[in-house]
Amino acid sequence: ALNVFPQGGGPQVRPGPTLSDDAVQITAVKISEDGRAMILRLFEPTGTARTTTLSVPALDVTLDVTLSPFEIRTLSIDLATRTVDEVDLLEKK
Repeated sequence: ALNVFPQGGGPQVRPGPTLSDDAVQITAVKISEDGRAMILRLFEPTGTARTTTLSVPALDVTLDVTLSPFEIRTLSIDLATRTVDEVDLLEKK
């Protein structure tokens, strides 16, 4: 989150990542340790398998993600190619 009061003369900022399912949570958004990817961590907190649509407008990426009950899933979006890979908590494929 940014706390700014722009004059409106600069470039338009695109929204951050969003999910279509209100229950699934984005628990982390960061740049990868090597600086080449955006890392997103999703969590399903209700104990029910769910499918949600992840949208990252800044990267023009949209995909459906299915999570098992209480699953934590970490996704890596390559900043150059916009390809999405699932990685572990240490960002390894």
